[in-house]
Amino acid sequence: VVLPASMCAMIPMLRVKCIHFAEDLTFETLAQLLADWQDEDLTFENIHVNTYLSGGDLFLTVSPGGANLTDYNDAYPMLDLYQQPLTAENLRQSLESRLQYMADHQKIVDWIDPDAAAYQTKSYSYLLKGLQDVGMTFDGAYVTASPAALLHLIDSGLVEGVGLKDADFDLS
Repeated sequence: VVLPASMCAMIPMLRVKCIHFAEDLTFETLAQLLADWQDEDLTFENIHVNTYLSGGDLFLTVSPGGANLTDYNDAYPMLDLYQQPLTAENLRQSLESRLQYMADHQKIVDWIDPDAAAYQTKSYSYLLKGLQDVGMTFDGAYVTASPAALLHLIDSGLVEGVGLKDADFDLS
């Protein structure tokens, strides 16, 4: 993919619906990717979990900032990654705590999707067991990036596909 520099300059940031990794990432390779690509022009927001165990969509939020849920850390360590280093162990613990939290809180699941609540609670428990027994991998991500940073990521060979969510173009 080649965009002229003049066009890249007109598009300050793109929100990409999803990038699909060329290979599934483990917690270790995901942590390394996040460390290697720390750049003000590229932000990984949500990482898509390969949920071959249930067939549903599940995301691990890794974007900076957001809600501070550290009050829950005693019962659910690393429930969020607010101001935490994105190490493999922290990423794994965060996903495990999120799944356990959702499995433990039927009322929240009911509120999110009343029609699928019973299935979802079982699904969270099933995914948690899968994470604990065999682990999980990651197959994509939502990102916000400058065109140049996104092209650099694509050219790196780490990305197999890209879906654009939205972009604002200033052609004046």
